[in-house]
Amino acid sequence: MNKETQSIVTTMLGGLLISITLSGIFTSYVKPGFRPVLLTAGVILVVVGILNLLMTIRDDVRAAKAAEHAKQSEKKTHGHDSHGHDTHGHDHSKSKAPWLIMAPVLVLLLVAPPALGADSVERSTVCLNNGGDGLVHPSRRTDPSPPLPDGSPPQLTMADFISRALYDSSYSVVDEDVRVTVFVVPSSCKEGGYDLVRLRISCCAADAFAQRVHVDGDSPVPANTWVNATVRAVKDTGDEGNNYIPSATVVALETIPAPDEPYES
Repeated sequence: MNKETQSIVTTMLGGLLISITLSGIFTSYVKPGFRPVLLTAGVILVVVGILNLLMTIRDDVRAAKAAEHAKQSEKKTHGHDSHGHDTHGHDHSKSKAPWLIMAPVLVLLLVAPPALGADSVERSTVCLNNGGDGLVHPSRRTDPSPPLPDGSPPQLTMADFISRALYDSSYSVVDEDVRVTVFVVPSSCKEGGYDLVRLRISCCAADAFAQRVHVDGDSPVPANTWVNATVRAVKDTGDEGNNYIPSATVVALETIPAPDEPYES
């Protein structure tokens, strides 16, 4: 790969970073907090690529002038120019393969892959006790959770809802309806029903894991549909016997577009 190609590829990669960051698409791959880092990296790549391209062009111009000067000097020295030689021939031997590196860049610019969804959850699910082991397990409810936030119903993250469903000794999400923003996945670890899921990431989509609650009955919407679900936890569900997946009763279900930030973090 010659220097011109390297510079163009670097510039386009920087432009891609800036594009997916400003458009918000980057939240399908990493945490929203990475926005300043991605923008800075994109700008640096664009600047470096352009400067390198300009310096390469300058060096090529200087080299061409030096070659022309040497040719003129040779003419003056020998009084004639060599005939029968094509001094302006073009080199067609360079491979075009380096430009193939632009394919993934163009794909991301034209067709950005969506955030992980139901298919990813189903493929990555490992059920330790499918359907429960039928045993009675000790309660994990040790302390009361803080009061629910204001709202009718209160809006909770999936992490907060599951934490309260599993560990809250005051049963705050058992006695009161709350709303969570989730997508629907066919049940994997319990026979029948469906799961309400929200993926959580620490850094990027590569480390995503599913936060889920189980709902009995048939799903009123197709798999991978985003919903605002008004739910109430079923008391004393979600222990070691059923993979710590609490059950919930759905009070209301409202379909919504995929949120701008599809992951919790």
